[in-house]
Amino acid sequence: ERRLGRGASCAGMEREVLMKVREGLEEGLPARSMGLTNEEEKSIRSMGLLTLKPVIYAFNVDEVDFTMNRSEALEQITGYMRQIQYCDLGKDQCVLVSAKLESELAELSLVERGEYLRDLGVEFDDIELCHCTLPLLIKDQLGLSLVYTGPGVPAERTQTTKMHVLRSNEISALDFAGKLHKEIRDGFMFAEVTNCFDLVQFESYGEAKDAGNVRMEGKEYVIRDGDVVFIKWK
Repeated sequence: ERRLGRGASCAGMEREVLMKVREGLEEGLPARSMGLTNEEEKSIRSMGLLTLKPVIYAFNVDEVDFTMNRSEALEQITGYMRQIQYCDLGKDQCVLVSAKLESELAELSLVERGEYLRDLGVEFDDIELCHCTLPLLIKDQLGLSLVYTGPGVPAERTQTTKMHVLRSNEISALDFAGKLHKEIRDGFMFAEVTNCFDLVQFESYGEAKDAGNVRMEGKEYVIRDGDVVFIKWK
């Protein structure tokens, strides 16, 4: 209401979409159920509407359903999700949780955890514990990527490696350079890009480059998941 009341500062598509959302909310509909296009969602993203955000449903089960009966439990909760009002199976996600099991595992050593899970009929590496999977699920659900930046020297020679959380497939090589430093952005020449899975097949970056697995990209290039980017600047 406050945004709509700002007159000229709220105009065009933003105003039209907000009026549409307001009408839906008055009828009890969450914004994410109104069929907004990507452009419409983008026009009101700055509002941070809670009902526009995707939902992750966490289903807490006992350790038996979490381990030995996992497939059946997942099938059952999918049925439950179909019964939830306004649940969008195309966008909303669910995760299986056993709070009791994870609480007990947290108090054990790594060796003891393995033994405990084997008694339940599973191996430690085969189980998807919530504290490992949920952060990645949230990252993917919000369309975010983790980006690590640092100078082109071995890790032991630098203390400036940083982690950034960026929106996936929306940042250009030039803007990415600006995340490192304004001077790097201003002096941007080009970016050397390779895929991380290709890079690990070689002993060094130089070897990957000699084999033709590194390409040059300009400032408009959109950074993708799995990219290893080396910014050249002057």
